[in-house]
Amino acid sequence: MLIDQPAAENFIWSAARLVDRHRYARLFADGAAEPVVEALRGYRNPDGGFG
Repeated sequence: MLIDQPAAENFIWSAARLVDRHRYARLFADGAAEPVVEALRGYRNPDGGFG
């Protein structure tokens, strides 16, 4: 199965959640880790957990 990498990247930048855009940048575009951590903080529950 071939993956259309440019189409996948276009989807990420145009439709993905902020955390996923930062994860993509970290994994495939030499992005920094800190923006991923900052975006994840938005998903933190009042008790300090995630989920």
